[in-house]
Amino acid sequence: MQKKLVIISGPTASGKSQLVLDLAQHYQTSIVSADSRQVYKKLNIGTAKPDLQAMNLVPHYLVDFIEIDAEYSVGQYLMDANQIIEELFQKNEIVFVAGGTGLYVNALIHGLDDFPMIDPIIKSNLTSIWKKEGVGNLAKELSILDPEYASSVDLKNPHRLIRALSVIKSSHQKYSSYLKNKSSHQNYPILHLLIEDSREVIYDRINRRVDLMIEMGLIDEVKDLKDYWECPSMKTVGYSELISYLKGECNLEKAIEKIKQHTRNYAKRQMTWYRKYHQGPKISRNFDEKLIQTINDFANPMID
Repeated sequence: MQKKLVIISGPTASGKSQLVLDLAQHYQTSIVSADSRQVYKKLNIGTAKPDLQAMNLVPHYLVDFIEIDAEYSVGQYLMDANQIIEELFQKNEIVFVAGGTGLYVNALIHGLDDFPMIDPIIKSNLTSIWKKEGVGNLAKELSILDPEYASSVDLKNPHRLIRALSVIKSSHQKYSSYLKNKSSHQNYPILHLLIEDSREVIYDRINRRVDLMIEMGLIDEVKDLKDYWECPSMKTVGYSELISYLKGECNLEKAIEKIKQHTRNYAKRQMTWYRKYHQGPKISRNFDEKLIQTINDFANPMID
């Protein structure tokens, strides 16, 4: 039987971690994470990383394995994930992916655009412009150099702008021209299931989860990571807001409300992204016979 990969995606707080855990136990297999923050060591509570009990029940991969001050790209993730998945297929007929980061999931399914090497000096200069002047001039320059990509990208996202302009200036080619050349990727069938729920339910779960994170000691976790506050890995929801609080820039109540608000905003962007790109079945967070049947039909299709 051909090996199969099942990806369970959903916005933050949708219940995908528990669902994938239940499924992996049922099929006696492993879980590969597709979360761009859970890869980092020391970021535990704020990233909703699987706890020790879950890790002991089912082997988890690409969780808690990159140093907090290291850089980690989607390209590196794809190489690591494909290698691990191939190894897991040596002993498992089916492997599950818990997907929270859309770019990681998209890379697993479709591969990556084959971009050229970037001149680090060019990237550094663009980063300096952003820090001194904001995104305005970067957005204008991108609109001139590559209007096609500028019309589709979030022009308020400095990282996307810097990435695109770095490619353009390093290669002297439009960034959009590279989006049409996909590099090779997996050669195994993929079933991509999306947990779908109402926005109100997701937002309520987010608010309650943030309160639970605070009760679990998220503030102390951030305090203990003071030496790393300027690392890119810490520029994420839940950590940035508490760093501002600990610096005396706002009170705790305001910081907690900002975490909830920013997490809700992030979930909204995730839901929008999945509505645009997801093409597979939609499911609930429930571990039930209907879901098992869907996966079984994929893993063992009937032959006419």
